[in-house]
Amino acid sequence: MFNLPTRLAYSAAIAVRAQVPSMSASEEGTRVLVQNFVDDSVREVLEENGRRAGLPDFVTAAILDQIQVQINYQPLGCAAVLVDAMPNMELAPAAMNMRESCFVTGDLVSAVCPLMNDMVQMCQLVGGNAQAIAVPNQHLTITGTIMIRNIIMSTWTTQQWQSVLNRVLRLLAPRLGTAFFFATVTVT
Repeated sequence: MFNLPTRLAYSAAIAVRAQVPSMSASEEGTRVLVQNFVDDSVREVLEENGRRAGLPDFVTAAILDQIQVQINYQPLGCAAVLVDAMPNMELAPAAMNMRESCFVTGDLVSAVCPLMNDMVQMCQLVGGNAQAIAVPNQHLTITGTIMIRNIIMSTWTTQQWQSVLNRVLRLLAPRLGTAFFFATVTVT
């Protein structure tokens, strides 16, 4: 079971953000945050590659201008939260909102109340009529594409790109949490 850092979730509800200030106010704001984290990490790794290759900074900068990273991420929307709850405390999902209600422990979303159509149903971390579930996988997955217009980098092998991605993941871990720990590359 993986937890989601609260900054990778969002809520339009002011009362929720008052309890969990690190949550974004919108789905788009969360996507932009993740996009920036990934962009910055890819850039940092490729700048390091340029330094190791002995390239002048202006050459590396020109190469980086020929690279575009596009991510796809489905943020978790929390209509209501229960912060640092005891296992038997109940949390009511928000009716008709079609957003999960989230259990928050520290700075992590640790579980969600499952959506049951538009029925209001109390749920608990342990026991009760409805039990909280793990954060769904679609909120723990980031996919992306790196588009390269640089002739030299466009000939890199899958192994070279996998090495870059592995280093990007190490940079992202403190920002995105350890739930995002795996990346693969397909070179076309």
